[in-house]
Amino acid sequence: MNHSSKYSSKLENNIVHATVVGIGPEPIPAVLVPSAPPLQSDSNATPWSVQEPSELTPSLLSQLHHTGLTKGLATAVRDNALVFPLRVWIIDNSGSMNLVDGHRIVESSRTRQIQIVEATRWEQVLESVNYHAHLASVMNAPTTFRLLNRHQGRTHEPTIVKNGNEFTVAQHGYNPSEAPAVRSFMSRLSPGGMTPLTAHIDHIRYSILTPLISQLRATGQKVSVIIATDGLPTDQDGYCNKHTKDQFIASLRSLEGLPVWIVIRLCTDEDEIVDFYKEIDRQLELSVEVLSDYICEAEDVYEHNKWLNYGLPLHRCRELGFDNRLFELMNERALTKGEIQQFCSVLFGEDAFDGVPDPYEDFDGFLSTLDRIMASSDLNQFNPITKKMEPWINTKRLRGEPDCFCTVS
Repeated sequence: MNHSSKYSSKLENNIVHATVVGIGPEPIPAVLVPSAPPLQSDSNATPWSVQEPSELTPSLLSQLHHTGLTKGLATAVRDNALVFPLRVWIIDNSGSMNLVDGHRIVESSRTRQIQIVEATRWEQVLESVNYHAHLASVMNAPTTFRLLNRHQGRTHEPTIVKNGNEFTVAQHGYNPSEAPAVRSFMSRLSPGGMTPLTAHIDHIRYSILTPLISQLRATGQKVSVIIATDGLPTDQDGYCNKHTKDQFIASLRSLEGLPVWIVIRLCTDEDEIVDFYKEIDRQLELSVEVLSDYICEAEDVYEHNKWLNYGLPLHRCRELGFDNRLFELMNERALTKGEIQQFCSVLFGEDAFDGVPDPYEDFDGFLSTLDRIMASSDLNQFNPITKKMEPWINTKRLRGEPDCFCTVS
């Protein structure tokens, strides 16, 4: 698949720093500290603390279902929020995000028809941010969104926006007004600036991760950092060269050994940029997942696992940092029969597979169970490959095409 890369965005140093009361930061080994200094701190910043998401009650399950999640995915997302009690987004709002080479899904409220339409990279990111802000609010799962470039027009900013740069959803419990406020604020932004990614990574390390290290390690939890960008790292004047790239890599390398999970959500398919970030994934001893846009990822998944409808909820789960090996493998190789069973258990819930035959012993019996699950039209999802509403799993293909799954266990 032809992937690729892009541009930049500008930062100013009046950014809110979150600190945690009562949790002493551990010393940072000098060898790990990148050359860039920490950004300016704000003494009025609200302290962070690790908290549990809301219990998965029938009411919450219903709300998550309305976000597009199956019962299984809703359970998995809530469980995943226990592993990642805090998510931090870095949102690229540089000038190149105005380019019209993205995609988004539009559903007609009148005819219920779905289509993929061309969109700017910024519109594509807005769709993701709006979804995850709503999900965070519903689940009471603290999520911070940081603009790569400080927003200048502060006349009508909602109270959740700090210094025109950062806003947090669900930091102090459920507030149904937060997600609409995020949507309203983001819709008024116009991208412009450079791509100073390194300064934001350094800020997250010094001001968010460091104070939380002891508590996160004690509980076995991590912070998920999602970098939504279409560009290569630049300095604050917009220059990108070997030095700025090396600084960015050093900043990411300083996170090695820390309780953090990195998702690089690319907003472009330009080869230079895609190759740069995928090489970072290979170089660093970090949990890093590099995601392209929804359509590109669907094509990669289809190449290896044609039986799977890569519905948008799967992509949204991967965007938020999803600690499940199968979600990383499905666009890299064909899954085995056993892995297909595990994947379906996550997708539809483990209780749906109680007493189901082992797929290695009775594959037809296993597929018959999937047939019964797929009989519900309520589970149909838009298929970005066929451009139609279809079941999650194509059991006919699994039956008739042995090469569509891996035969090596």
